[in-house]
Amino acid sequence: MAQFSGRTLVVWNSQAGGARSEAAQVVLNAFRLYELATIVEADEQSLEAALGELGDSLDNVVVAGGDGTLHHVLNTLRPWLDRIRLAVLPIGTGNDFCRSLGMPLDPVAAYEAIAAGNVRRIDLAEVESPDSRRLFINVANGGNSNRVSECMTDEMKSRWGAWCYLRGAIDVLTDLQGFETTLLLDSGPAETYSAWNVIVANGRTAAGGAEVAPQADLEDGLLDTIIVLDQPSPYDLAALMAEFFLGNYLADERVVFRRARSVELRMSPESNFMVDGEVVGGQPLRFRVLPGALQVYVGPEYSRPVEPE
Repeated sequence: MAQFSGRTLVVWNSQAGGARSEAAQVVLNAFRLYELATIVEADEQSLEAALGELGDSLDNVVVAGGDGTLHHVLNTLRPWLDRIRLAVLPIGTGNDFCRSLGMPLDPVAAYEAIAAGNVRRIDLAEVESPDSRRLFINVANGGNSNRVSECMTDEMKSRWGAWCYLRGAIDVLTDLQGFETTLLLDSGPAETYSAWNVIVANGRTAAGGAEVAPQADLEDGLLDTIIVLDQPSPYDLAALMAEFFLGNYLADERVVFRRARSVELRMSPESNFMVDGEVVGGQPLRFRVLPGALQVYVGPEYSRPVEPE
């Protein structure tokens, strides 16, 4: 197998859905043979201890896990983000950010792609609630899609894999709620909508590969905000879902699409947001982009989106 260059910290989530697969074990053994690699578990104590010892000497941090693991590692790495290169190995359930990076979803193929050394500088995002401030890298969603995420159980993820998101949606679709949503973009005038779903995106995919923000660009210095309006009938919802699967739902009149450097949101009834797999609550929620804040390894399928004509 190809080899990395530079001192590398590998953060391995042994509880991730694909961690025990044969391909994942091949990759883990490859890291064990690399003399400049240190492998630690993904728990907070192990990660902080490793960074305390190695942080200033690191060249690469490899996150082996899903989107939730990536979220925690990213926030712990914050003091070193201006100097390290980040790589992501897909051994989680959804592996959505790997898709935005054009990475193969096979761990061995992803390892080879990372070792090829193609690095890009991309944007990060930050979400601030009344009692927390956290970095995120991919997608935040609220409203009914958050209700789907919150009903996920470990048993469902283990049994259904990425299909668990579709399984969870079946339960929510029988009881859809509308949310009165107030939106402020770049401190501009307030916009108010009755929303079924709200998405603030840096990356493109969520829920195990669904392109919820198909025009999101990791390098444009902007966040994509997508509001799916409350649908008056099952027919309207079905028509919108058809547009979604055809890949052109952003142009639908039942969808509001905005781009901005910062976004402030209030929703009634109040909705938590699922931010890279982690729950963030409270109001208002303020999102902002951090342009070019992170160097990441990208895969052979990575590309910036082409704007529709």
